[in-house]
Amino acid sequence: LYKELPTEASIALEHCLQKITPQIMTWGQYAEAAVNIGKRKWYGEDKVESYQPDFTRCVNHFCMHAGGYAILKGIQKGMRLPADKMMPSFANLKDYGNTSSSTTWYSWAYTETIGDIKKGHTLMQV
Repeated sequence: LYKELPTEASIALEHCLQKITPQIMTWGQYAEAAVNIGKRKWYGEDKVESYQPDFTRCVNHFCMHAGGYAILKGIQKGMRLPADKMMPSFANLKDYGNTSSSTTWYSWAYTETIGDIKKGHTLMQV
């Protein structure tokens, strides 16, 4: 692995989230985004921070690739997720380490085991 990998992974994740987010946002989040766009046009883009949705309002569970502690903390910070939403991924990292792409499935199994998944819930695997 080379030292630019985390930066490139972050850019790739950002592009993926930009594509998927409009498809999973709630109507309230669409309204917030529209207001934000109006404020940015009125006051100037440099004066108003661009809109970032609260993913916990449109996704119930998150299964992140546990590529390492720094990777998980970076995803948590970038997506503004609370610690409890990241618990399955951190538990997976602690119990199994970095098991490549299967880490998301271990996180899903952890979430199922603690009985947190209910019918109609949305789960995001990254």
